[in-house]
Amino acid sequence: NDGMPVINEREYLFEPGMTVKKDFFIENNSTWSVYYRLYLDNVSGGLADVMEITIKDGDTVICSGTASELNRANAKAAEEILQIGEKKTLSVYFHFPESKGNEAQNLTLAFDLCADAVQTKNNPDRAFD
Repeated sequence: NDGMPVINEREYLFEPGMTVKKDFFIENNSTWSVYYRLYLDNVSGGLADVMEITIKDGDTVICSGTASELNRANAKAAEEILQIGEKKTLSVYFHFPESKGNEAQNLTLAFDLCADAVQTKNNPDRAFD
């Protein structure tokens, strides 16, 4: 996303049942087509196990879970390949579950949205290590 935040601190005051959609992009500036995966790093705050986050490519879900679940260890490669020079707009949805009430009041969430990419060449298993 050219280093720009997808969502800014204090941009929203989330309430139970609220969903916010934010668009961002990833771009393949390498010399080969790549598999990519998205995950959250440096997750902190009391909403890490409350806020439900879903990242989509159109109608296709790339990943979904709470902020604490969407870590690098759990990240899987997206189904779509990112071609050389391709810039793809994705959407992230932040949902504050209706079932959460006063126990989540005044809690915060901070994270870094990260992307890893590996070349498709000689990598049929989409291995990232």
